[in-house]
Amino acid sequence: MNRLQTPYFIPLQLVGTTLDRHSNGRLEFWNISTLKYRDFRNSDRPEEFTEAYWQILVARLAFIVVFENLVVFLSWLVMYLIPDIPYYVTLQILREKYLSREALLAADVIKDRKREDQKNNAENSQLY
Repeated sequence: MNRLQTPYFIPLQLVGTTLDRHSNGRLEFWNISTLKYRDFRNSDRPEEFTEAYWQILVARLAFIVVFENLVVFLSWLVMYLIPDIPYYVTLQILREKYLSREALLAADVIKDRKREDQKNNAENSQLY
């Protein structure tokens, strides 16, 4: 049996023994006709699970949680490192904003000059 088979990897790490031998009721083989599966049950009361079963279950759930959080973190990191908008497009957007502000300021200056000219014309017309 390959020690790196997926269903047996965590139990092997936790129990530290091969799955081919019995170890004081911690690992039992149950034969149901031709079906053979490995199970962690008490030898005295087969309907109850051993403490090793619960430890392996917790280790498997912890592995799932850690793996899921690792995947979420890596996907967030990739999203952070790869921008949504290319740099040259960002520069073009900033340039357009700058030019639009300059155009608005120039338009305001022209309006102010026209107002001043109109006031000066109105004052000059009143003098004559």
